[in-house]
Amino acid sequence: MVYPDKFDAERVGLPLYSLFQPYPRLFGALRNAPGLRTIRVFRRLRIMQHLLFIALGGAAGALARYGVATAVQGLWGGNWPLGTLIVNGSGSLLIGVVSALLERAALHPDWRSLLTLGFLGAFTTFSTFSLETVALWEQGATGAAVLYGLASISICVAAAAAGLWLTRGILA
Repeated sequence: MVYPDKFDAERVGLPLYSLFQPYPRLFGALRNAPGLRTIRVFRRLRIMQHLLFIALGGAAGALARYGVATAVQGLWGGNWPLGTLIVNGSGSLLIGVVSALLERAALHPDWRSLLTLGFLGAFTTFSTFSLETVALWEQGATGAAVLYGLASISICVAAAAAGLWLTRGILA
């Protein structure tokens, strides 16, 4: 019988769930027990573990975003949302680098989800960017709003392309 968590032994990288698996006997018993109910229970546990890793990455990404944006804005001191621009640009660069690395590496799906969906998904802040652009517009700073929107989109797209291009060049 094939269970949903069977992973190829030659796959590179430690399955992330093994770091957090508190009850190996329970999971071993579930794997060895016959029956469809066991498979359903194990699939639910596996999905819950996968969601936990996305949430852990998301929490770390949100804290990193807050720290970077607050530090940059504190140093900048201006009204223009430079902290969010830096976060979005660096996050775009990082997602380019991670995507290029994932093209080459056989990384366990838990690590992929933790890094891309969780950490980088929470680190980059398109919704914050949108709100800050509207706030600039509502304050009467139409030129600053347009400049900020164009700069954010240009920098983020260029950073993602640069991350992919540089990492692929290094790995080639």
